Amino acid sequence: MLIIDGVKYNLHVPKDEKEFEGLVKEHYSEIFGENSLYFDIKPELRSEAGIGSVPDAFVICLDEPSVYVIEYELGRHPIHDHVVAQISKFNKAFKSSETKLKLAQAVYNEVSSDPIKKAFVESKVKVKGDLFKFFTDLFLLKKPKVVIIIDEATEELKEAVEDLTFETKIVQFKTFERDGVGL
Repeated sequence: MLIIDGVKYNLHVPKDEKEFEGLVKEHYSEIFGENSLYFDIKPELRSEAGIGSVPDAFVICLDEPSVYVIEYELGRHPIHDHVVAQISKFNKAFKSSETKLKLAQAVYNEVSSDPIKKAFVESKVKVKGDLFKFFTDLFLLKKPKVVIIIDEATEELKEAVEDLTFETKIVQFKTFERDGVGL
């Protein structure tokens, strides 16, 4: 329980990863900053050998342009085997230029089809008229970072990500319900 100014808040435990993902999506800008965009695209990433994996989402930060591959996890799931295997597959897939171009195209398509997102990106990166080149360069020239967003960060998870090839961040995300009100 959490008490703020005499008001009680109880920890909300998401019933599954899908509910957890929805809760996090509502607050992505608090996690990644105001100059970020969340992409709920789920393309299958494939390595040259055809090894595939599907990330949960992507975030593009525009302050210092970078790509984050998002992986949602619940602490009660078998963390080590799942996370290490998943991120290993991401690493293999991101060695493929074809995969990077596919992602750049998907992000470009979403941004260019939404006038608000398009204006937002253009105002932050000063690339009026050449967004495709911006996204292509971003995916081809910069190694993405992985962010594991989890309801309970465990020592097992911290150990599991220590030696991964990607720069990996763990974000613990908890949701509380106001007593007598709900979410």
